[in-house]
Amino acid sequence: MYFGGDRPSVETLVRYLKEDAKKLGADRVESDSNLEWAVLHSDFDWLADTLNGCTVIDGKVVGVPADAGVDRNGVRSEYLAHAFSDQLLSWSLSEVIILGGDIEDPLAIIKRLGSPI
Repeated sequence: MYFGGDRPSVETLVRYLKEDAKKLGADRVESDSNLEWAVLHSDFDWLADTLNGCTVIDGKVVGVPADAGVDRNGVRSEYLAHAFSDQLLSWSLSEVIILGGDIEDPLAIIKRLGSPI
């Protein structure tokens, strides 16, 4: 993967996440961005397999496997998002998972973004 700089831009991470989600079974992946967050939503939970291989400490994901389900020389985009994001959340109608950063009230963030919980 080429970032064009020291770290990937938000747009680059979103593009890679959308591509991986579609490769893993999502039919539809949409994204919205504002000044604070980039939000991806899909008809399919493509993170489920990745999260099964994560390291979780005190309810927070602290390690995401780099190579879950990709080619020998590949890296999943969730690994990059985890490495380069200050804060990272995943949520569905049934759960909220803090994937990265210090997030005291994830539900308040989700509500502020106008997303269903």
